[in-house]
Amino acid sequence: MHVNEDTIRALGLPPKGAKTHFLKGVIEGKPTPRGFGIQATAAGAKSWCLVYRDADGKQRRETIGRWPLWSCVKAARQARTLRQALDRGEAIGKVKAEAEKAEKGSTVADVVDAFMKHEGRDLRTSDEYRRIFGRYVKPAIGELGVYELKRSHIATMLDGIREGGLNSPRQRGGGKGKPRGPAPVMANRVRSRLSSALAWWADERDDDFTNPLIIRRRRGTKRKEQARERWLTEHELFVLWSALKRPTEGQRGTHNEAGERLPCIYPAFIKTLLLTACRRSEVAGMHERELSIAQPGNKHGAPKGQWLWEIPAERYKTNVAHVVPLSRQTVTELQGLGVKPGGKRYVFSTDGGETAFSGYSKAFGVLTMRMAQICWKAETPEVPHWTLHDLRRTARTMLSSLKVDNDTAERVLGHKIGGVAGVYDRFAYLGEKRDALQKLADEVDRIVGW
Repeated sequence: MHVNEDTIRALGLPPKGAKTHFLKGVIEGKPTPRGFGIQATAAGAKSWCLVYRDADGKQRRETIGRWPLWSCVKAARQARTLRQALDRGEAIGKVKAEAEKAEKGSTVADVVDAFMKHEGRDLRTSDEYRRIFGRYVKPAIGELGVYELKRSHIATMLDGIREGGLNSPRQRGGGKGKPRGPAPVMANRVRSRLSSALAWWADERDDDFTNPLIIRRRRGTKRKEQARERWLTEHELFVLWSALKRPTEGQRGTHNEAGERLPCIYPAFIKTLLLTACRRSEVAGMHERELSIAQPGNKHGAPKGQWLWEIPAERYKTNVAHVVPLSRQTVTELQGLGVKPGGKRYVFSTDGGETAFSGYSKAFGVLTMRMAQICWKAETPEVPHWTLHDLRRTARTMLSSLKVDNDTAERVLGHKIGGVAGVYDRFAYLGEKRDALQKLADEVDRIVGW
């Protein structure tokens, strides 16, 4: 029979004293070791134990741990280790101490760290894996032993993320900022990344470990990732640009009501997101060596003086290099930061170009607060919740409104074109992309009165 927590819960208690129930069956697909049982007392306590005979033939009892603090899986594993040691003639006390130390050492945090150390370099989204493990998994369940980990632990963590609860980093941080509400898509991704790490551990490191996420999928955990439809209206873009004009770090002026300023590179960062229609990580990681000014006879066929931004394949989602012809307005923003094409600095950096900008959450919180203040003072409706990725969607929507043909707009976004044309047509369409991005910048200019 299968032995589980329900089996132990259903065991009867003796009218007085204590009684040992020997368990013969299967736990997690493996037979229970000889002499494995649980001792129940009249007071209601239940403790796992292993009954065996020593070298002199005397029967002895080794207590393993208290139920339910020790689950069936954890107790059976410990009993199996002890039984194997006894069969080899080893001292059970020493083996028990070593086993307990090993159990304590193999935590969920150890698993995800080992997974990233050995597999991280082969993951295209390794940064996302590290961020998810560091922000969600380790704080919630990182200290649990891998054999203590249950689906209920994972479900509690995912529920907290999905509902914007205490397991979400947006709810932590000393009360800074406001919770942004439910995050079902992030819960889905956390579950997927954690499952990859646990499956790797089971395949590569521990034959006895079973990934709890592949036994039974928790009902309601797998949510379909529905495409967002949010894009910013002309009024919202005007409010955004107005918020970006206010004093930043390193500039004179008064602090906002929150007592914080935006990093000096942040206005140009936000504008570049919209005017290039690129993703947040791609823009944040922009390096001067990726920028160039076209010379006669350049490989892209761009006109002389055209600023080009070539995102290398290893930094782009499709694993194909993406060339962005920059509009006049984008070039002006970059020149305002002192950018030198072909240089040695990150463009958007708060430490002099040594590292790429990464303080998204804090800066975005200040920005949205500024936008709310502008709307309040102007007595206009507040801008509804939006994300930085919505700027990319806004750019795509505006390109359609500007009558840019669909294929060109998709190429501007770096999407792969399907069908025969996408396979055989290798022409870069640089001229079409340049015209489309300039139209986009001119339209933004008209809206915000740049």
